[in-house]
Amino acid sequence: MPYVPFLQVQPDLALRECLTFKLGKHPSLPADEYALTELYCMDPNCDCRRVMLQVRARSRPGRVLASVTYGFDRQGRDPGPDLDPVAEQSPEAEALFPFVADRLGDPAYVSRLERHYRLAKQSVTGPGGRTRPKSRGANPRRSAMEKGPALAVAGAASAALPAGASGGAPRDLEWMRKRVRELSLPRNAERPPGEFLERLLQEAPDAGAALASMTAYEADALIRNNAQILLFIACKAPEFSEVRRERVASDAVPILRAALKDPAVEDDRKYVLGPFLEACGVELPQAEYEACFGDFAATAERRNAAFLAEMSADMESVEQALRESGILGIEPPAVPTVEAFRTAFGFGLGLARHNPDAAAVHLSTAAAIATEHRLLEEDAGKALTCVAELGTPRAAWYLSELGAWPALGEFGDGARSLAEELGASGVAPCAPPTPTYSHGLVSSVDGAGSRSLTLFYRTTEGELDALLLILNESDGIRDAWCLFKGAANLEEDMRGVKGVVYAALAVPTARDLLGAALALHAKTETSPPGRLLLYRPFLGPEPIPVRPRRPNVGAYALELLLRDPELAADSASLGKDENWGQHWFSSDEAYAFVRAHFPGAGKAGAAARRSHRHPKITTELIDVFLRDVASLERELLIERMAANLETEAWAGRAGEPVNRLAARTWLVLSEELQPFGEVPYIRALARRAIEAIAYNLVQGFTTQRAANAAAQPELRPRRR
Repeated sequence: MPYVPFLQVQPDLALRECLTFKLGKHPSLPADEYALTELYCMDPNCDCRRVMLQVRARSRPGRVLASVTYGFDRQGRDPGPDLDPVAEQSPEAEALFPFVADRLGDPAYVSRLERHYRLAKQSVTGPGGRTRPKSRGANPRRSAMEKGPALAVAGAASAALPAGASGGAPRDLEWMRKRVRELSLPRNAERPPGEFLERLLQEAPDAGAALASMTAYEADALIRNNAQILLFIACKAPEFSEVRRERVASDAVPILRAALKDPAVEDDRKYVLGPFLEACGVELPQAEYEACFGDFAATAERRNAAFLAEMSADMESVEQALRESGILGIEPPAVPTVEAFRTAFGFGLGLARHNPDAAAVHLSTAAAIATEHRLLEEDAGKALTCVAELGTPRAAWYLSELGAWPALGEFGDGARSLAEELGASGVAPCAPPTPTYSHGLVSSVDGAGSRSLTLFYRTTEGELDALLLILNESDGIRDAWCLFKGAANLEEDMRGVKGVVYAALAVPTARDLLGAALALHAKTETSPPGRLLLYRPFLGPEPIPVRPRRPNVGAYALELLLRDPELAADSASLGKDENWGQHWFSSDEAYAFVRAHFPGAGKAGAAARRSHRHPKITTELIDVFLRDVASLERELLIERMAANLETEAWAGRAGEPVNRLAARTWLVLSEELQPFGEVPYIRALARRAIEAIAYNLVQGFTTQRAANAAAQPELRPRRR
């Protein structure tokens, strides 16, 4: 299958959505920033649904360190990522592989890759799925150009290159300008720029000098921008051979160097040339670079101000800025560094001078994340003061929202006070605009007490954004993230996960569930995740009431039943059900109990696995387990059962026999119609808990938290 880099298909999107990660101290890998570049099969008759990820390091961009293949097929043909046995690998590939596999455990990242796969396929099949017609016959201009010298131009008009720059006489400048302009024609709109560049380099192998000249001197903005795109791809795209990239760079560098030192080239144009020299492999010393300008400091300030002023204030753009600062990401670090927060605050203060709307959300979110981690709290307070000084309705909304959050202490009090001051001065809060709500899904509660809320929004471009929230019975709001313009297939992927029930979710219900999670934060005095503030507008402009809620099980008409212990007589079968059977007892006390009664289970290894995979469980052991351990989790189990009965009812499944039985069993447990340890369902869960914990101990997991963490990307506990 012909694998082609995604950078050739969608260069802007590939660069914007390329996943990177940094490594510090590591026993076998150097400290560096690593990127996962994507390659996809471009055979129009193949639907392999696979991606190849090449790992490259910033310090060694020309070398592939590892090649990892991954299949999107959920039917078992592609069990997971693997190092490709025939692709390029380095001695560091084995050490890098776990980091790649970890990223592929993120559903949002995998969904992004699948979206890129579809775009790659459409580039050869078209939107309708039919193979694009191939060109036939030779190109007479290409044949002639391949036999003659390439175009090489420099200067503002049609002057020839300085002697020796390209090794041949110049051709007509207008021909190259017309060819570069063609990149913007409708017939090339759906073609990857890399494909256009490939043809151009076949027609003019020495085109690097011309592209550099247009980058530096061209007056027509369209031609100049197209030339910049093509030059960058020619020097950086891995699909072009190293020989060809070096040829383009060697032809371009003299032109770019000369333009930097040319007094006739304005400073703003020179400011762009530095990055292109770097793309060609030349990094000038800062002093030498600045000496090329009439006023470098003023130029840098002017260009930076223009960038900040033009930055969009939408959530996706601010998310990208926060991610680049290091305090937010697809997989946020457990504790972002102090330096990352300083970078984020510094960028936000720059935004405040030029872009108040973007600054309001950027600074507020950065301050909320800093407060969550108890880092630079004084700086976080100053950031809120800066937000208030913006004096805009959007600033007032973010301050009032933070002021309504629980467990933020003095930070929350300060936000509330600043919001009130703005209101007193006549600034009414106004939330940012959001896409139109489409639909939502809420999952059942899993064996770890977690559930997901997923809200889909339709953008003006016809794409889908998705807000994903993970709520937990102990932690409140465990996580929040957004999938921008790539959620079309997310619902299908979610429904493919076994053992999870999904029901339709409206925004008011989502707000109620989130309000209950916030109430838990208030009770435990723990801050909600600060990144939630970035996505908070998706849930409407009004404040979310912070209050507990009780699941509604009215769909089961339990008030009509006669109270009798026999209501749960057949409930042992629930212990084998994929949904109800996952709620076994998994506290630290449960692990300590099993470890004490099956000492060998705590010794991982082949012998231990053979001896203790199926421990002997007696009735007496279950009785002791129920009395000493399971009884401690009684209330949690009853709450989970009620939440899942409500979800089953929302999904229209309240009438199914298994759920009617679960409802009757819940009634027996919640009203204590039968002793807890005598309910058949509870005894079945106890047996399952002992078996599963013994298994997890043999695998080396000493707590359920450790087992859950190793079970990514699923949110459910291992073996539940």
